[in-house]
Amino acid sequence: MKIVVSEFTEENNGLLESILKKCEYEEDAVYKRFVVLLNVLCSKHNVDMDIVSELEDLYIEKGYVYCSTFIKLRYSHS
Repeated sequence: MKIVVSEFTEENNGLLESILKKCEYEEDAVYKRFVVLLNVLCSKHNVDMDIVSELEDLYIEKGYVYCSTFIKLRYSHS
């Protein structure tokens, strides 16, 4: 996300902070549910942990895409 954040100037810093807080707030409920599902998968003896790790990585990447897209759209409309 550093690439996107670097597009903001000092005067837009408050906007950036509010956007990131909104992303974090909206993702919180989804993340909690996702963690529960990952914990269930981890407790299964026949689940490949590489798959669980890949799911975690994909979730993190999805969050990056979601928030960076939101920031770009918000920044282009301000």
